[in-house]
Amino acid sequence: MDFGKKLLEFRAKYSLSQKQTSEIVGVSYEMISQYENGKYKPTARNKIIFENKMKEWEENKNARSLEKKS
Repeated sequence: MDFGKKLLEFRAKYSLSQKQTSEIVGVSYEMISQYENGKYKPTARNKIIFENKMKEWEENKNARSLEKKS
């Protein structure tokens, strides 16, 4: 799947703004927009870093949700 599409799906799933997403992955919100619009693609190394950060964020969010239910 295209990385820009992954970002859009990630943001939609958690109702995140581009700014919030940029804080999670560590780039500017302008860069998030450019990735989503297909203007730029991250390097293979950065793509792995971004995907790991998104996965970590999801795991932490899910863990916090479970704690609230307990």
